[in-house]
Amino acid sequence: MSQGGLAKRRIFGCRGDLRGAVAFSDGAEVITYVGGNNLVFHNTRTHAQHFIQGGMGTRGISAVGMSHDKRLMAVAEKGDRAHIDIWDVKTCRKRKTLAHEESAAAEIVSVCFSHEGDMLVAQGAEPDYTLVLWDWQKGKVLSYVTLPTDLPVYGAKLNPFGSVVGVTGQNCLRFYRISAEGESLQALPMPELEPASYADLAWVNEPQDACVVATAEGALLLYYSGQLECELSHNDGDKYTSLLVFSNGFFAAAAGGLIHKYVYKVENRSTNPENVFLKVCTYTIDQCPVGCLSMCLTDDEATLVAITEENQIYKMNATVVDTRESDHAAPAVPGAGPAGA
Repeated sequence: MSQGGLAKRRIFGCRGDLRGAVAFSDGAEVITYVGGNNLVFHNTRTHAQHFIQGGMGTRGISAVGMSHDKRLMAVAEKGDRAHIDIWDVKTCRKRKTLAHEESAAAEIVSVCFSHEGDMLVAQGAEPDYTLVLWDWQKGKVLSYVTLPTDLPVYGAKLNPFGSVVGVTGQNCLRFYRISAEGESLQALPMPELEPASYADLAWVNEPQDACVVATAEGALLLYYSGQLECELSHNDGDKYTSLLVFSNGFFAAAAGGLIHKYVYKVENRSTNPENVFLKVCTYTIDQCPVGCLSMCLTDDEATLVAITEENQIYKMNATVVDTRESDHAAPAVPGAGPAGA
């Protein structure tokens, strides 16, 4: 006699301990996030869900990353040896499995596609903290380096406008240039760093080859081509947790349920560089003592979604631009917000 199987219909809750683990996968309707050991696709209009389930026998999802065209999702899972699965978002079919045989890491902490989607950067955890550049379609390692650190590394992001990878972590901020042939990762020279928890970095659209680096101690640093330009003007006391780029600036999440919106002011670049990005508004998640490790925007940049470290998903009106305005967040997904939402 045949036995019927059980099929998941709905997953309640989300994971707020992963960095960069939320994305819009279908316009402004479908939010993709991690719930348990599943990748959840939640339609915010109909509240229907479908899933990609993590592998049997693994120790859970450790990182996810969506391609720029939103056709592919990289899902890293922990195990005796960490691996990455590349999924087709539309069909939910697995395209490739990647595993780096030279690394002893049981966990990958971040995955990031190149702008064209042909390369993938993966940052491993302890013991060797290996940064790997993949040609994922061929399943080929193009290059890898072992970071000179024994402290936690948080992630790696590839500049979508160039060929530089930035890596952040505890007392760790490093930049690597991908060679023209794509076959080597070359460390850029760096001045001696101040001890800090370099929580995240964001490659901004303007100025060219610039990125903003946020620290948990409360600094926003502007780097050009791997060199520190200045510390940006910001609120004293903010403990930053993550960054998200938009067309004319960036969002900076901080402890206390705060998300600040900064816009680029080209007129300040030469005369007042610390104000080349100015804060124009602050979003508040009420009664939230922690920060957000994951944020995403709709394609029209009208809606911002964030996941708190307390495992709650919120949405905000991202069009607020007046310093006198603020916006309070609302739950984005039933069952993934505060009790009673």
